[in-house]
Amino acid sequence: MIKVKGNFYHLNLDTINKELKKDKSESVEVGNTETLTYDADGTLIQKEVVKSTKTSTKYDSINLMIDIVLNSEYEYGLDMNKNIIDIAPTNFSLAFNTLLKLGIIEKI
Repeated sequence: MIKVKGNFYHLNLDTINKELKKDKSESVEVGNTETLTYDADGTLIQKEVVKSTKTSTKYDSINLMIDIVLNSEYEYGLDMNKNIIDIAPTNFSLAFNTLLKLGIIEKI
C-alpha cells in the first residue's frame, strides 16, 4: 500500500490476471514440463508434455511498471505522510498512472 496525494492505493491482482488474459495473440512459449510414466519393468508407457506460455509484451510491461512503483516506494521510504508522487521521477509517475488507468492500482 502506498500513499499518493493523500490517498492510499493497493494492487488488484485479479485485474492483473484479467489484463494478461485479454490478448492471447502475444503468447510465447516459455518452457515445457515433461512427465514420464514407466511400468514395473522400467519401460516407458506414457510421455506427457505441457507447454507453458506467457503474454510477453504485456506481461513484461506490467511487471516492469509494478517493479518501478514498488521499488520507488521503498527507495523514498515508507513514511506514509509523504506524497511519493511529489518527489518521484517521471518513470514512477508514468508507471503509476498507467497501472491506475488499467485498474491494476486501485484507490482504497
